[in-house]
Amino acid sequence: MKNYTDKFDKECLQFYDKRKKVTVEENTKKFIVNNSDQKYVALYRVDDCLITNGSRCDYLLLNCFEDDLSAYLIELKGSNLTQAVKQIDATLARFKEDLEDFKKINAP
Repeated sequence: MKNYTDKFDKECLQFYDKRKKVTVEENTKKFIVNNSDQKYVALYRVDDCLITNGSRCDYLLLNCFEDDLSAYLIELKGSNLTQAVKQIDATLARFKEDLEDFKKINAP
């Protein structure tokens, strides 16, 4: 199995495992993914870790199952959704080559 986490700084890796529920929280905002098939997932801190300057989202979640490679760019915003879209777009532009193997890129 190819390791899709090699393209990103391990210092920013929050976890890489098969947990059933992925929860990302920040400032009372929460994003939850059910991983009932227990596929390998990796969560990275983007803001002030993978990207330390410029516009960027908060987290990057990777579904590393080879038959269903997908990435989620997560921005936990309570308001100012226009700014959230800009942050996600900037992050996607920065990671475009790193995510080229991923068939789906989502911004929930």
